[in-house]
Amino acid sequence: MSRAPAPGGGRAWLMWALPAALFLIAFFHRAAPGVIAHELMEAFGASGAMLGLLSATYFYSYAGFMVPAGLLIDALGVRVVVAVGGTIMGGGTVAMGVAAGTPLLFAGRFLVGLGAAVTFIGALKIAAAWFPPGRFGLLSAITATVGVVGGLVATAPLAGLVAWAGWRGAFWVVGGVTLACAALCLAIVRDAPGAAPGGARTGVARSIRRSEGVSAWSRCRWEISTASRSVATRAAGRAPCRRNGPTRPPSTGSVSSRTPSSSTSTVRSGSNPSTTRRFSSSTTSTPSPRPAPW
Repeated sequence: MSRAPAPGGGRAWLMWALPAALFLIAFFHRAAPGVIAHELMEAFGASGAMLGLLSATYFYSYAGFMVPAGLLIDALGVRVVVAVGGTIMGGGTVAMGVAAGTPLLFAGRFLVGLGAAVTFIGALKIAAAWFPPGRFGLLSAITATVGVVGGLVATAPLAGLVAWAGWRGAFWVVGGVTLACAALCLAIVRDAPGAAPGGARTGVARSIRRSEGVSAWSRCRWEISTASRSVATRAAGRAPCRRNGPTRPPSTGSVSSRTPSSSTSTVRSGSNPSTTRRFSSSTTSTPSPRPAPW
């Protein structure tokens, strides 16, 4: 039987790192439109108002989906929900990179915010499950710091990537990295120490319910068997004592006689085999008395 890894070890940091990396990318997208504003205005003939609305679209979906994201993580686990959120965020990023018009550009931006809503909650959920309770405050602070670092990555590093690959190429690269992190999250992350793929909580809870059901059924059978034996014992104590075998009918005047039987036994006395004593006995059964005529 494999033991669950100790909380707070190297594997715990790996479990936390993948949702935290997706949270870094989510923060990256908050500042990205400001860095590529000039390129977007040239590509789509956008005004300042349209760029502001494009930036706000991210927060519309992000804020609107935060509470449902928490409910989904509690119900389905971090592994599945964060992986799906990362996939949506990466797909939205690629959609923005290939957009030929503003509708697809806004739709991609909306999907980016929708997928990003699960990343921060997922990272905190992993911190609570994989680390001791006394380190939750530290992990929360580190997670928030990772998000701020994502915002910093969206400044000079993004500008350098845009200068090298263009703004569309930069979004394709970021989208590919996001999809890769989502795939790694699905393959590596576990919701709790010792959990199996597909959700540890579900498997452990199902095993516990199954063992509890078996124990309850065994105890029920034991109680029924004990009660049955107790009832049978009491009934046997109240029943009249009977002889084994069939009841012999009373005699109706017939006289039963037995032939004399003799038995002879030889007793050896002492250690001399020649000295023997023989005893003969005969017994004759007496006839049973004839019943009285009255």
